[in-house]
Parts: sequence; structure tokens; C-alpha cells
Amino acid sequence: MQIYMEKIKQAPLLDLEIDLDRHKFDIRILFAEFCSWYTEMLAAKDLQLTTDISGVMPRYFCGNQILVRRLFFEIGKISLLYIGRGSAFITFRAEQLTGRRYTIVFTITVIGGNGIPPSREQGLFQPFNTRSDQDGFSLRSTNLYYARMIAQIYGGDIQVENMLEVGTKYQAILHPLMIPD
Repeated sequence: MQIYMEKIKQAPLLDLEIDLDRHKFDIRILFAEFCSWYTEMLAAKDLQLTTDISGVMPRYFCGNQILVRRLFFEIGKISLLYIGRGSAFITFRAEQLTGRRYTIVFTITVIGGNGIPPSREQGLFQPFNTRSDQDGFSLRSTNLYYARMIAQIYGGDIQVENMLEVGTKYQAILHPLMIPD
């Protein structure tokens, strides 16, 4: 898993040579790698993970697997910072638009966490948050900045629903992704 983390840390986000549509990758493997890492991180905090893959999930998509992998991990890293007790629930689904075109929806819901304090919500999607405190808020805003940038490359976005004193829901939507011929 360390090898994957190094690839994610070094992956360029905006490379004009990136071909978003022609490289075939196995999205199930990316999701399994993420879930394995995320389960380890939760276990270190004595927390549980539940996953739900809804509907028919094609095995292969065309795009840039490094960017999709990085999106999963960036959202995972931010969610780990706000979980204190409780559990996490991941849903992953593909919605067919037309023919070979799909929308991918990836959601992490942290239940039992503290939620994001209202004073910190404004800067969540900023590229660099100059505020610094003992729990590293600037790192958190950077994770969501990268995740949103990747989602927007694929015509989607990131949504964060904060439930103060209950938890937080992080959702990435990527569309359209194409399945190969």
C-alpha cells in the first residue's frame, strides 16, 4: 500500500498531456485498494467500515486511473481527520447515462464524528489555507481542493454535508466516464 501512497503524492494534477478518455483501467481494483487502506486507517482508531456497491458496476472505464485513485484517497484522508468515534460508511455506484457513458458517485459518510466546526467550513475548498492550528487545518483544505479539481476535470464536483456533532458526508461525482468498446 505504501507504493500506492507514493504514486498518489507524486501524481501531477494538471498535466496538459493527460489523456482522460483513452486509457482503460479497472475501477473495482482502485476501489478495493482504497477500501483496504481506509480499513487499516479506521482499525488504527478502533473504528469500523461498511461498504455498499450499488447497482451494476462496469469493471473497466476509460480515463486516468492515477487521478481517480487520488480522488478516492484525498476524500479518504479528509474524512479521517474529522472522525473521532463511531464508524464510516462508503457507497460506490455507477449510473448509466447513455450507451457507454456513466456517472460515478463515491460517498464517504462519517457517523459519530464531530463534524466540521462552522468556523472552518468556509476554507475547505481553498488551495492553501493560511490558517494554522495544532490539528493541521491547512492540510485538510488542500485535500478537498485537490479532490474537487479532479472531480471538475471529469465534469463533476465534490459536495460536503456537515452534520455538526453527528458527522460529515463527503460525495464525489464524476461524469461522464466511458466504458471501453
